[in-house]
Amino acid sequence: MNSKNHKSTFERYILPTFLSAVAIVAWGCGGKTAPSPISNLGQAFKHLASRAASGSHIYQPTGAINAMGFAAQATAAPSALQQSFQGKCTFVLDLSTIPAGNIIPLVIDRGNDQQCSTFFSAPNPTVGSIVSEDGTVGTLLVVADSTTAQNLVCKDLTNTGPTTDGSFLSVWFQPSTNQVQIFSNTTQLPTTCTVPVSPGDAVTRISAQFLKS
Repeated sequence: MNSKNHKSTFERYILPTFLSAVAIVAWGCGGKTAPSPISNLGQAFKHLASRAASGSHIYQPTGAINAMGFAAQATAAPSALQQSFQGKCTFVLDLSTIPAGNIIPLVIDRGNDQQCSTFFSAPNPTVGSIVSEDGTVGTLLVVADSTTAQNLVCKDLTNTGPTTDGSFLSVWFQPSTNQVQIFSNTTQLPTTCTVPVSPGDAVTRISAQFLKS
C-alpha cells in the first residue's frame, strides 16, 4: 500500500517536475529563453478580446486621431467626463417598405437583443441617451449583418461634432441610403458612415458604437 502511494506520488509530482527542469535546461542550452506561461496566456487573452465574437468595445483614441478631430471642430479642450455609447437593433420589418428619407432609431444602452420596427421622418431626441458635460462626439464604428449573411463594417474616425450637457445623443439608421447618423437632440452631427450593402441585399442587424470626448 505504501509502495503504491509512493509510486503514485513519484509519477504525479516528482517525475513531471524533473522532466520540466530538463526541458528548461535544454532550451537554455540552445540559446533560447523558455516561454512564460503567463505571457502566453496574456497573448491568448489579447487575441480573444480582439475578436468580434467577444463583444469588443471601442475606446478613446489617442495621438493624431484625437488631435485631428479636435482641430476640425476647433474644440478648446476635452470634456470633463468622457462617455461611450452603443446603439443596436435587430430589424423585424421589411426595410424596403420604409419611405425614402425616413430613419430608424438604434436603441442605446438597453441590452443586447433589441427588436426594432419603428421609424420616423425626423429624429426624436427622447429615444437617445443623456449627455453629461459638454463634449465632442466622434469615433463611430458600425458592424452589421445582412440577409445574405455578410459581415459589414463602416467607420468614421475623422469627423466630429459638438454636444452639450443635458442634451440627448441618439443614433439612427436610414435604410434608403444605408447611412448611420448621430444626432445631438435634433441636430445631425458630422460623424456618420454608410454601411456597404450590395444591391439586392439588406441589413438585418446592426450595432453602432461612438464616443463623446
